[in-house]
Amino acid sequence: VRDFHVRWNSTYLMLTRLLAVQQIINDITYTPQPRTGLTAKHIKKLKSLANNHLDWELLQSLATALTPFYLATRCLSGRQYPTLTLSYWVTQNLHLFLSTEIPDAPLENAFLHLLLNKFRFYFESKVTFEQKRGKLIAAYLDPFTLEELSVEEIDEAESLITNEAKICGAVRQQPTTTTPPSQLPQQQSSSSSITITKRSRVSTINQFKSSCHRTPAATPKSAQTQKPLSIKEEF
Repeated sequence: VRDFHVRWNSTYLMLTRLLAVQQIINDITYTPQPRTGLTAKHIKKLKSLANNHLDWELLQSLATALTPFYLATRCLSGRQYPTLTLSYWVTQNLHLFLSTEIPDAPLENAFLHLLLNKFRFYFESKVTFEQKRGKLIAAYLDPFTLEELSVEEIDEAESLITNEAKICGAVRQQPTTTTPPSQLPQQQSSSSSITITKRSRVSTINQFKSSCHRTPAATPKSAQTQKPLSIKEEF
């Protein structure tokens, strides 16, 4: 995996693969064996490439700081579930992760501070008000991300939806249609695939939460079928 300065995930993957063979690299660079056919020049060159303890600690700290970004990309790369609803929640968690110091981890905290400056540049100053508003409303309308929103964020989302409803006119309820019996088996199969997709998403989300030093929430039990509520009733 080649590193690229604007692709943080490529840096993360490069570091994880390097750290996975740390012991092998140390054996080769610290104690190269002449019996393997290496000349004195080769041995000297290998020893000059050896990483000391601080070098490895820096690499590990950077990999730790980049882990949530890699998992965030996985959360937002799904093709079988809406990712817009997760975008607001993911960015908020990343901001919280970068803004919170890790106890007894000065190197990680230094990297977090540097990444926070870049994060604010790309995700705050470069994002328009309409984009922020759309992501917040999408997060409010998703039952999963709704539980993660604060009271202030919920109030703001409800205010935005109410204002949009007033501008666009009264919201009309569409008549419900009865599903023909011939389509029921296909619907059951679709429901099964949706369940698998939800489990996959929850697994990735829990990994992301853990990387942000947050406790993964328990998988909610399926709720009983209820009559859909109007926007006003949901408020």
